Amino acid sequence: MSRKINVAITFQLDKENPNQSIWFNGCNQHCIFLYQMFKQMPEVGRVWLAYGEPVPAYSPEMMLSAFTEDLAPLNSVIGQVDLLVEMALFVGDDHVQALADRGGKCVAYRVGNSYAITVESILFDKHQWNPNPGKVAYNEIWFNPHYEKTAQTLYEAIYKCPAKVLPHIWSSYFLDYSDGSPTAATTPWRYVPNGRSSRRIGIFEPNVNVTKACLLPLLTCEVLYRRKPELVEHVYLTNTEHLKSNNTLTSIALDLEIVQARKASFDPRFPLKQVLGPHADVMLSHQWENALNYTYYEALHGGFALVHNSPFLKNLGYYYEGFDVAAAADALERAIEEHDDQLPNQLTNARRYLAEIHPDSPVCQQPYRERLRSLFDV
Repeated sequence: MSRKINVAITFQLDKENPNQSIWFNGCNQHCIFLYQMFKQMPEVGRVWLAYGEPVPAYSPEMMLSAFTEDLAPLNSVIGQVDLLVEMALFVGDDHVQALADRGGKCVAYRVGNSYAITVESILFDKHQWNPNPGKVAYNEIWFNPHYEKTAQTLYEAIYKCPAKVLPHIWSSYFLDYSDGSPTAATTPWRYVPNGRSSRRIGIFEPNVNVTKACLLPLLTCEVLYRRKPELVEHVYLTNTEHLKSNNTLTSIALDLEIVQARKASFDPRFPLKQVLGPHADVMLSHQWENALNYTYYEALHGGFALVHNSPFLKNLGYYYEGFDVAAAADALERAIEEHDDQLPNQLTNARRYLAEIHPDSPVCQQPYRERLRSLFDV
């Protein structure tokens, strides 16, 4: 192909929700970051964020003002597309077959722990997730490094095509977003050392499946509170309000000293920057085979103490291994006692890492460019 490759990335817009927010769908953020990357590649021509049914207006909370020229219903642009990336919205076989008939390609970019989602759907009928509802013949499956262990051969077996691992992408675009209005925030979202010996701890796991849940972080806070209660001012467990009536969580929580002392609260879901900073100083996390997360990058970008068990980020924040609650409590203790002094080094290391996964980064772009060249022989 001598001409440039036109790309459409499927994007999710909810016409039933006029207040749809970019913060409540990490996949939509990922679509934007991929779009920003493709826009810079010399091999690529037009790039669209393609959604399903037309919507009357874009929610301001989606922060899409810079992308309106490239937002379009898939039906209106499919005739111009060379590469269709199924991402936040499933596509139909009719689109893919028409694309293939004129030499186009379709890849599915999978996000989320597909193994866990699939098994939970089978065993508990929980997610009602179908890995390929359109019965599409994909050319490739794309996914990120933290799912290589659990998903690569699963994808190849289910989809009957090659599965390719590609770098995770992130930008602070949405954290830094301003709509230009007089009321837009002008102060950067950053951690400011406050000199207090006790700290407010935020736990932000979505509690949607077992890969990112609040149990280990809650127990970590309990172990540290028993050891050094003076270090813990309060613990905010966001995304847990719907779990207050859960018998298992209640039976565990009510027996914890930190809960009995009213030092922990079970709260609704909020965008991270509405809690971390205004109400919390430290982000405490736990994951199981889900080790790269935008909330980690957001905390690092803001200079906040990140306590985590992601092996991909061992040299960033305050790391502990696996499911070791005692080690997690040690890491949390270090974060509380040392972060203010460590802040310059933490910021330097974080900025170096985040620059490598930015859509502008040649290091991040190169594997994607190689996939384009392979698919289109360019």
